[in-house]
Amino acid sequence: MIANFFSFKDAFESNAPYMFGAGHITFIILSLILVPILARLSKRLSEEAFKKILIVIFVATLLLEIFKIYFESSLRFEAGLGFEWGGILPLYICSMFIYMLPFAIWAKNSHIKRAAVAFLATFGIIGGVANSIHPNILNEYPVWSFAGLHSLVFHFVMITVGVSLWVRQYYKAGLKDILLGYAALLVFAIPIAALDYIFMWDYMYLLNGGQTPINDIYKSLTPFVPAVLWPVVMLGFYFLLSVIIFYLPIKIFRGRKKSF
Repeated sequence: MIANFFSFKDAFESNAPYMFGAGHITFIILSLILVPILARLSKRLSEEAFKKILIVIFVATLLLEIFKIYFESSLRFEAGLGFEWGGILPLYICSMFIYMLPFAIWAKNSHIKRAAVAFLATFGIIGGVANSIHPNILNEYPVWSFAGLHSLVFHFVMITVGVSLWVRQYYKAGLKDILLGYAALLVFAIPIAALDYIFMWDYMYLLNGGQTPINDIYKSLTPFVPAVLWPVVMLGFYFLLSVIIFYLPIKIFRGRKKSF
C-alpha cells in the first residue's frame, strides 16, 4: 500500500471504486469530529495567530496543488498519455479556495475582502462537503494514495476554514454577504463557462455535470434546456443553494428570536 502511494491510477483500477469504502467512511467520521473541534479552537486564537494559520494554509495548498499537477502529469506522460487539459487544471469551484484566501488575508478594499470571506464561508463549505461525501477521485484512487488523500484533506481544510470564519464571526450571513460571495464566484465562473463550451471541458460542472449526480439532472433537463444555457442553470443553482443553506435558515431563526 505504501509502495503504491505515489502510483498512477492504473495501479489501483482492479479494486476501484473506493468511494464509500471503509477508508472513505472513516475519513468522513473523523471530519465530523474534528471540524467543530478545530473551528472552536480557532476562536481562541488572536487575530494575528489566525491570520498566520491562514497564510500557512494558503502556501501549503498552493504548493500541493502545483505538485499534484506535476505529479499526475508526469505519471500520465510515463503512461504514454498527454496532458489532461480537461481535468487537472485548478479551475473548479474548490480551486477558488486557494485564490480567495489571499484576498481574505491581505485585501485592503473592504468589499473585496468581504467577498472573499463570504465565498470561503459559503461556497467553500458547500464545495468541501460535496467533495468529501462524493469525491470523484475515489473512483480511480484509494484513500491511501497521494491523489486520494490530497483531495480529502484539501476539502477537509476548506470546510474547517469556512466554519472557523463563522465561529469567529467574520461572516455575518446577510444578503449582501451572500451576493458578494456569489459575485466572486461569477468572476471566476463566466470565463470558465466559455472555456468549457469551447474546449468541451466540464470545470465547475458548467458543461454537463461530468461523472456526478449533476449529470443525471443535466440529462433530465436536456429536452427543455438548450446545452448553451446549462451554465446559466448551474450558476442559478449555485446561488439558490447558498441562499437556502446559508441565508434563509439564519433569517428565519433571527426572526423567531425577535418574536420571543
